[in-house]
Amino acid sequence: MQDYFIGRQPIVNTNQDIFAYELLYRDSLKNFVTVNDNRFATSQTIINLFERFGIENVIGDYLGFLNLSGDYILSETIELIPKEKFVIEILEGFSSVDKLITRVLQLKDKGYIFSLDDFVYKKSYYDFTPIINYIDYIKIDVRLADRVEIAKRMDILYKISDKLIAEKVETKEDFEFFKHLGFKYFQGYFFERPTILKTKDLEPNQVGVIKLLNLLNSYASIKKVKELFEAMPDITLRLIKFINSAAFGLKQKINSINQAINLIGYNRLKIWLLILTYADKQNIKKSPVFQTAVIRGKQLEILSENFKDIDKDSAFLVGILSLIDVVIQKPKEELFEQINIDDLVKNAVLFKEGKIGTMLFALELDEKNDYLVLIETLSNLGISMETFVESKLKSYAWLQSLLKDI
Repeated sequence: MQDYFIGRQPIVNTNQDIFAYELLYRDSLKNFVTVNDNRFATSQTIINLFERFGIENVIGDYLGFLNLSGDYILSETIELIPKEKFVIEILEGFSSVDKLITRVLQLKDKGYIFSLDDFVYKKSYYDFTPIINYIDYIKIDVRLADRVEIAKRMDILYKISDKLIAEKVETKEDFEFFKHLGFKYFQGYFFERPTILKTKDLEPNQVGVIKLLNLLNSYASIKKVKELFEAMPDITLRLIKFINSAAFGLKQKINSINQAINLIGYNRLKIWLLILTYADKQNIKKSPVFQTAVIRGKQLEILSENFKDIDKDSAFLVGILSLIDVVIQKPKEELFEQINIDDLVKNAVLFKEGKIGTMLFALELDEKNDYLVLIETLSNLGISMETFVESKLKSYAWLQSLLKDI
């Protein structure tokens, strides 16, 4: 799992009630960040807001002010942002004012709301003259602004927009002064410092694994599967390294995904992809979760040989999935919503249903040293304690063989 962050700071009205939140790019819990690439900061803020946190969890029923880079405003992607929930902040330093003006007019026709950020009267007014009357909010940095100049220009500013926002308000005196001038909204440390929100989400490699699993589950063509693997070289190389380990027992070395598919098939490929979700790049050999999940998978596979009606791959898959919530730090149900898992496997993992589910329950009892219930459970399955212990020892030996080669 990887940590993701987003900052938000309230914008209040004259009664100091929250009116909106400005959303800020953050890459840690520190309340500041150095932005070297506005495009990157914009894209990360958007992805974090929409995919990882959720709009409602960050701004609720309030408006959200979004600082967007010039490239983002010009792109079609901006139209994915719900116009009824967000105000688009136009930053100073735009490379092509003419293109910006054309784009803003297009978006205004579609109902988008705009704010000019860090408005400087002499420069901003003339730069944005063609669209100045289409701007809904104007933000003025009170730390940089000349109070006398602003007071003189209030009539003109009000003609542009009556929705003036004083930002960087740090004292009560700041608030009272700009409130008296006629500003309607305020933002700054006097009211609240930016709050940093934190969440966890799948790391990029884990997201890639889920995409591949869905493709394999849909029985897509080998060509499509190969193309997606080729787009994820890191996953491909690690997967081939896994499959070539002595534990897999293949007679010939695999050098490509094509070979892997032809030799082991989609079902086995899915199992090894899931194993990758447990594998921390640096500490795979020291990860107890990884080792327990792999041992469970292998032991269930071995035990399933006692039953003619159990698919070995399904048994292995149940073991691998049994601890997936520890890795992604989210409920198993959330993962199962993202990938199309067979009901037999899903019910075995979630509810210990069926023979595989009962065998998984037996493994968990063994891990807890609950031998009285374990003996009873194995008896109901028709598995002797001797067979169970033998499967366990074989699984340990298989794991050691795997760890030796990866």
